[in-house]
Amino acid sequence: MEFRLRYSGPLKATQRDPLPGSLQTTKHAALKQSMRSSFNRQLRTLWKTTGFLSGNQDGPTSTKPYHIGRLSEKHQLELWKFVPLVTENLELITTIDIMLLRLDHPGSSLWSGDMDNRIKTLIDALEMPTQNDNYGSLHPTEDQQPLFCLLENDRLLTGVNVSTDLLLDPPEDAEPSYVDALITVRIRPKNLTFNNIGF
Repeated sequence: MEFRLRYSGPLKATQRDPLPGSLQTTKHAALKQSMRSSFNRQLRTLWKTTGFLSGNQDGPTSTKPYHIGRLSEKHQLELWKFVPLVTENLELITTIDIMLLRLDHPGSSLWSGDMDNRIKTLIDALEMPTQNDNYGSLHPTEDQQPLFCLLENDRLLTGVNVSTDLLLDPPEDAEPSYVDALITVRIRPKNLTFNNIGF
């Protein structure tokens, strides 16, 4: 399965995640939630327009592997419910190709030191949040319940390719970290089963 996601906005560097169980809040948690909301709208459309996903929703007691209700009941955090597309249970893995259009010219010192850490922020926003992402203080809107995510966790991401170029028409008020990103997602089964044959 192959499709594309887009993101336009600030992309700040994240060096490392808080240790599991710590009280430390994830760096740039609000930015990552904003990015997840953008991806949620796109992934919700993907589910509606992809035959084996949209046709897999018959009844609240369905046992089908891509039933939105079952997935969202299984993946909860505080008041939030999540629907990841790539999950360990379904034995799926994914690779992504990222084209980043940015304000500074490729090779400039602004990006050269923290490119990997900015990509980490993007990957964090593609996966379900953790307890440290401060979701206990957030309330989902109607279109965020459930919230669609690409990844159950980033262990299911097996490859990342990144290309960058100059953004020629940025918004007038764009901050230095602003990017226009096009993300090509490729999903395939790790082991082919009846449940993941659609991929």
